Amino acid sequence: VGSFAAYAYGVHDLIGYVWEGTSSPFSPSHEKRDVAIAGETGLAPRQQATPVGAIKGGSFLCADNYCARFRPAARQAQDLTFGTSHIGFRIAREAAD
Repeated sequence: VGSFAAYAYGVHDLIGYVWEGTSSPFSPSHEKRDVAIAGETGLAPRQQATPVGAIKGGSFLCADNYCARFRPAARQAQDLTFGTSHIGFRIAREAAD
């Protein structure tokens, strides 16, 4: 943490080695109609009855040959009841003066 200079907003280390779990429900796109359909629990693209959250960023498992998502804007659905070693969370606090 803090190995590189902060980004323009004073944030360090936005890309890590695990997908970042978010509190947002997953929807197929950011279009208002898709978000409205997904509701509070989200939609699993292949299993409509499974509640899913949005995970962002990519993980150490991403490789160019099968996963080109190791970037801050990447997101995908994740079953909220499923634990795995490549999903984590971020702790944030105000920077010291």
